[in-house]
Amino acid sequence: MGGLGELPRGIAPYDPDPAKATRLCFDRRTGVSIPEALLRTHAETLAQYHLHPEDKFADADYLHVGETTRRHVRVAGVEHIGKEANRWEERFFVGDDPEAQMVYGEPPKHLARRTSELVDGIGRCGVRRIARESGLSVGLVSGIRRGVRPASTRSMERIGAVLARLSFGPSASDGVR
Repeated sequence: MGGLGELPRGIAPYDPDPAKATRLCFDRRTGVSIPEALLRTHAETLAQYHLHPEDKFADADYLHVGETTRRHVRVAGVEHIGKEANRWEERFFVGDDPEAQMVYGEPPKHLARRTSELVDGIGRCGVRRIARESGLSVGLVSGIRRGVRPASTRSMERIGAVLARLSFGPSASDGVR
């Protein structure tokens, strides 16, 4: 279905008859039909729900016990896309074209602010450290800091993750902020 060992991500057009909807079920990533034998009932799914980790809280994995604490979230950016459902049902019947999905990207004002925050963070932590911990080249990180190389979304995400870890993680105690 998806990558090696991945479970299919089933979806089907709505039908009041569950048996008919089951026959129309397909993998939303690949478009390949999913055999009924691979589908679970609601009861089977809900039976395991209590083992599902809760992403909104720290200390909330399925084996953790006791009190949980809220996770602090920093918004890295906003990306406007088309309609919430991206017309998936229409795409199913007409044919799926991932390029047809409308992605409007991040508003220029937000992108400029986020880039400025990354540049400031690189300056505080050092080009070499950010490059090493993000897996990006020193030349790329240096170019982004100097404003001579545009940062791709992927580069911004990797640098942002390193900066978040250095600012809020265990290495915050080493004085790098």
